[in-house]
Amino acid sequence: MTFKIPPEVWEQLRRRSKTAKNALRKFGEAIKKAALAIARGFFLILDDLLLIAGIALITRGVFFIYPPAGYMVLGLCFWGLAYLVAKKQAGKRR
Repeated sequence: MTFKIPPEVWEQLRRRSKTAKNALRKFGEAIKKAALAIARGFFLILDDLLLIAGIALITRGVFFIYPPAGYMVLGLCFWGLAYLVAKKQAGKRR
């Protein structure tokens, strides 16, 4: 005994597969846009993250040599960081 699928069922399946393909394509485009936006945002703060990591590593190294000097270096690094942030904020106001 063979079972035949009616033509109208085949047509309905064909239409649904096109709709699913379009939905998947749009979903893929949305994921791509979101990933690009996240990457752009990350690269905007990358220099700040590297600066903070550098401050942490330099201060940690000086702490190993002499702890009071580590605090002095950390204070100088934060002072310089505050200067850079203030300069950046002043540039945004113009």
